[in-house]
Amino acid sequence: MRTGWAFNSSNSTVRWAIKDGDIPAELIATSTAERAQRTVAVVAAEYVEARREGRRREAAELAEELEDFPPSLEKALSLVPARILQQPTPELYPILGIEPRTPEGRNAVVAVVARDHNGQDLPADWSYSLAWFLDLYGSATEAGRLDGALAECATHMIALGTGEGEAAAPVEDIGYALWRCSRSPKLIGDLRRESLR
Repeated sequence: MRTGWAFNSSNSTVRWAIKDGDIPAELIATSTAERAQRTVAVVAAEYVEARREGRRREAAELAEELEDFPPSLEKALSLVPARILQQPTPELYPILGIEPRTPEGRNAVVAVVARDHNGQDLPADWSYSLAWFLDLYGSATEAGRLDGALAECATHMIALGTGEGEAAAPVEDIGYALWRCSRSPKLIGDLRRESLR
């Protein structure tokens, strides 16, 4: 392939033309393929896959590559699947589009129940997360654990309701606990039955 140009002085234009021919081998030898641009989403997806499959060295290299990207909402959301591998957190599964009554949903239940059984690094309001999650994602297999989580929620609510004057729990704490309860249909039903007694 050959290129050529022509200059027209009457209207000061330059025209290029591409003609048949060969590119010199020396030029081809010095060229490099253009590297595909790696976005934070691509690198994060590769990182999650490497973590999931236990490829530690590759995961470590990808983690270093992720550090080169500036903090952003896209980066934070792209890393949610990696965080959930580290600590199965009930509230993250719907964000990832994992639906109840699906194989992925069942895997989520197994992971969350295992974290609950382990009992380490659980937040103070874990029982609300667990009750909501097992109510929506669980099956009859987890009925006993769901009942236990509901009982823990009730105990927490009772503790918030005791005390008068300065010993009373702040109304924000009560409102937060009620909001957490409102996410679980079973917990709502239990609260309504208790309030009607």
